[in-house]
Amino acid sequence: MAQHLKDYNQMLGCDANTLSNIDLLSKGQAVAVVTGQQPGIFTGPLYTIYKAMGSIKLAKELTRELNYPVVPVFWIGADDHDFEETNHIFVPTSLGPQRIGIEDKPRGRISLANIPVTNELSRAIQRLKELTPPMVGRKKDLPY
Repeated sequence: MAQHLKDYNQMLGCDANTLSNIDLLSKGQAVAVVTGQQPGIFTGPLYTIYKAMGSIKLAKELTRELNYPVVPVFWIGADDHDFEETNHIFVPTSLGPQRIGIEDKPRGRISLANIPVTNELSRAIQRLKELTPPMVGRKKDLPY
């Protein structure tokens, strides 16, 4: 498991803390706080981000309290098949919540990890830009 975590996280461009945590787990020198969530467009509901952040904070607190390494592990349940639960978000606006989503449901029963990215995602990103205030900062720092 540790080797898979290391390979996967390196592919994602993880930092040294992540690799150190994986090393501690592989050597049996730490325990883990584990949580996760099904994937969703634009990371899904905000509580997904809070869950990930909460696991990091809890691991730090438990490390201090127990005087033993506790590392956060957050998994994405990408084998989920419930497209309708994960294909949209709601954005708060002055006109009330606005739905942004991907409507082209893939044929058959397919796990969320295997749904192909289509041009519809570009339209959803454009709609998100239209409904949210501009980011503060220099244009060259923005990813789009």
